[in-house]
Amino acid sequence: MRQTAVNHLIRIIVFAPIVIILFLCWQPNNRNYKILDVSLDSIVITDTTLPSGNYYTLHFTVQFCNPSYGFLAGGVEPGLDGITEMLNSLYVYDIQGQDITQQLKGWNTTTPDVFINKKGVKRQFYSHDNLDSLVNDINSNVRSARGNKIQINRLFYIEDKKLMPSSVQVDFINYSIARYISNISDGYNDTLTKRIKMY
Repeated sequence: MRQTAVNHLIRIIVFAPIVIILFLCWQPNNRNYKILDVSLDSIVITDTTLPSGNYYTLHFTVQFCNPSYGFLAGGVEPGLDGITEMLNSLYVYDIQGQDITQQLKGWNTTTPDVFINKKGVKRQFYSHDNLDSLVNDINSNVRSARGNKIQINRLFYIEDKKLMPSSVQVDFINYSIARYISNISDGYNDTLTKRIKMY
C-alpha cells in the first residue's frame, strides 16, 4: 500500500511539471484584425528625388481578433489572415465636400520605404498607386496589408498644392468611419529630409 502511494507521488512529481508547461505553452493567436479608426495627416518631405506635391500619411488603428489556440501560438505574428470585414471604399474630401480621392497618388511598394527625419530617426512607410489600390490590397490580404504591417503608415501625395483634403472616410458594408484631417504638420518631427532606402 505504501509502495503504491509512493509510485503515485512519483507520477505526480514527474507529470505535473509537464502538464504545467503544456498549459503555459498553449497560447492564443489572433488570426484577424478589425479597423477601428483611420487618420490622414500632413507631412513634409524635402527629398527632391520624390514627386512634387503635398504629402500625407494614412494610418489605421486596428484591433487584432478571432483567436485560435496552439502550442506557442502566441509567438506567431497576429492578423495574418487579414481583415475581418471587407472594405467597400476609402474616400477623401476637400473642405467643400468634393471627392478628391483620385488626386491622392503614391507608388507601389512590397516592402516599406525608409526615410530619415530631422532628428535622424528612421521611419518606415508603405505606399500604393492610389487609395483604390490600397483597398484592393487590404481586401486581398497582400503581404503589405496583413499582420503587424497594416499598422505601418501609408504615404500618398497630391500634386496640386492648392488642393487641401478636409476629411477621410472608410466605408464598410454596414457602417462608415469618418475623420477630419489636419493639414498642419509638426515641422521638426514630421519633416522627412531623405529617403535612404527604397524597394
